[in-house]
Amino acid sequence: MMMWTGPTFQTYYQQIDRITRERLDKEDSNYLLEVDFDEYLNFLVDEAKWEPLLWDESQKTVEPFSVKRQHSDAFDGRTY
Repeated sequence: MMMWTGPTFQTYYQQIDRITRERLDKEDSNYLLEVDFDEYLNFLVDEAKWEPLLWDESQKTVEPFSVKRQHSDAFDGRTY
């Protein structure tokens, strides 16, 4: 069984302070002094939240496929 090796919401939220700090570091300090703190905080929370994928069950399909593979015989060197 192959395990998922991509990011998870747990690892994402473990790094949320770093992600948010990097976002704040990119902002102009004068801009940050002028904005309403609560509004900007709400903006950061909305921007950083994990958005789950939405599945459209009616669009799921199973399509057959075929693959051609080459195999070399170790005994006589022929390719099949």
